[in-house]
Amino acid sequence: MKSESRIILRYIFICICAFLFLLFYLWQSIESTRIRLECRNLMRLQKILVDENDVYKYEIEKIKNSGMSGAYAAERGYRMALPSEVGVIVLSGK
Repeated sequence: MKSESRIILRYIFICICAFLFLLFYLWQSIESTRIRLECRNLMRLQKILVDENDVYKYEIEKIKNSGMSGAYAAERGYRMALPSEVGVIVLSGK
């Protein structure tokens, strides 16, 4: 009787160990899939944010170069050169 109960306990122990192994394996697989999906979503979001950032950088540079240069020149008293004020100097190649 003792040997039969030992065999039954051994099988129960093996079944419990197999069940725990299967449970942890499935949990790991589910977590891995969830992390992979989250990574894809974050990469997609990163691409959108980088594109938006590039647009904003372009807009800032456009404002700096066109608007600010005119304001900077006006502050310092510069004005556009008129065609009558431009002179040409000819240098001979001799």
